[in-house]
Amino acid sequence: MTLARYPNEGWLRLEAVMDVGEVNEFPPQNYWQCNNGLRNPRGGCYILDPATNERVKTWAEPETAWTFGYFMWDWADSSSPVTFYTPNRAMYPRFVSNYGVRPGALYYLYNVLEELDSPGEYYLDRKTGLLFVWTYSPDDAVTISLSREPLIRGAADGVTIEGFTLTAARANGLKFTGRGNVLRHLLVKNVADHGIVVHGYENTVERCEITRTGRGGIYLAGGDRNTLTPGGNRAVNCRIHDFSEVYQTYQSGVDLAGVGNICAHNEIAGSPHMAIHYGGNEHLIEYNLIHDVVLHSSDAGAIYAGYDWCGHGSVVRYNLLYNIGAGDFRPDGIYWDDGQSGQTAYGNIVVGVPKNGFLVGGGFENTVRDNLIVGDGESPIHYDDRNRDGFVHGGWAKQAVNTPDAPHWQKLRATPYLSDAWRAKFPSLGRLKTDFATDPDDRDFPINPTDSVIEGNVIVHRDGYLGGIADSVYRYSRVADNAVYRTCEEAGLDPETWRFRSPRPGFPEIPVEKIGPEPEPDPEPDGSAESGSAEG
Repeated sequence: MTLARYPNEGWLRLEAVMDVGEVNEFPPQNYWQCNNGLRNPRGGCYILDPATNERVKTWAEPETAWTFGYFMWDWADSSSPVTFYTPNRAMYPRFVSNYGVRPGALYYLYNVLEELDSPGEYYLDRKTGLLFVWTYSPDDAVTISLSREPLIRGAADGVTIEGFTLTAARANGLKFTGRGNVLRHLLVKNVADHGIVVHGYENTVERCEITRTGRGGIYLAGGDRNTLTPGGNRAVNCRIHDFSEVYQTYQSGVDLAGVGNICAHNEIAGSPHMAIHYGGNEHLIEYNLIHDVVLHSSDAGAIYAGYDWCGHGSVVRYNLLYNIGAGDFRPDGIYWDDGQSGQTAYGNIVVGVPKNGFLVGGGFENTVRDNLIVGDGESPIHYDDRNRDGFVHGGWAKQAVNTPDAPHWQKLRATPYLSDAWRAKFPSLGRLKTDFATDPDDRDFPINPTDSVIEGNVIVHRDGYLGGIADSVYRYSRVADNAVYRTCEEAGLDPETWRFRSPRPGFPEIPVEKIGPEPEPDPEPDGSAESGSAEG
């Protein structure tokens, strides 16, 4: 349910901004270091449209109201209590979004008794303690939870937790640490944080359903990045849907952290932001069915990783993405952001993504090959050179790379990429040149999009368009042998099955039938059942 809000669906738009408040960045790329570290930074003054202002005048206690919105970027949500001065259509947030505010920003107002006007809304009178609930049906039961701890929490090895329904907590549904644990056939719903959080090694989350969470679905962390020891944790054959209902950005259906973890054969749907997020090294993301995600953002991707020159070794393969974005929101499919490097994607099917099927934001040693990209978005494959452009030409991304203390160089120095373990796995990183006296055109200077590969992809786009690929990508990397068509018929592609009507020489067949959750194995004669698995 949701606190009583106006409007019930959709968004309002700020008419104007009088005062942005104590922001950290405004306008874009202009950083206010004096505001760094402020607790509860002062809000500003925003101007409401006339109709909304008239609505506020009808509220008996407008001082209870809060606002939620994307006040500058649609990847940065923010909430704050507000007050109003209706003679001038002014709204004063108590706190300000980190990135400032702009006219036309999307927002809504909530926690107002008069707006309790539709099923699924509630309001708490904090003076009297009375809770007003408009249920979906007169027969609905109402459950109220005050629990601030996970419903199951533990630290152990070799434990199996199976067959529970976990519901109603203001925390994670389950949080576990250890090695070799199995979490199977769990239904986790109506929790305010993540559904399942697991830390450790060789743990498995399988055949679970997770829905109605305040944050994400499954968070898996494990492995040692110093030694590149894999975690071996797996999220497989799970259904994760209708999540991220409180924190609406950067909360994913599956999140992989560390080294060598697996997300396979899951169905992920129904989220304002991303389906899968990962960070670290050597993760495997395969055979996932992803749809109806990134519904409230444009600068975002269904599968996302970013900001790591040393994030090498992860593979994204055999995933099907469709129905990404909604309305005016035009996001990306697979998104390697802000210099993410060392990624490989092949055999994916990306359908109808409204902006970029693949967005590679700078970075080096990235491979995009043998994928099927169908749709009339802005660019099937976009590969820019933001790091190089920022360093050499003072482009918009310069703050990340233009001094030795800029974030990319700091993160590089904090990664043990020169250790024996890293040199053995990723020898090219050992050749990186980090001296600012280096010729910026040097192939091994990490601002350059070096040794990437974009080849063998099949693209169907009404304009016969491969995508927006920077000149320096052609200069430093390989872009070749991509087949571009204007229609599925011209490509020989069946849009019902996403198979080609006849084999394509040089294009490996995508195992479409394996995408999504696998069927439950038949029980053994003695009544036991084998657990599902995904091979890396």
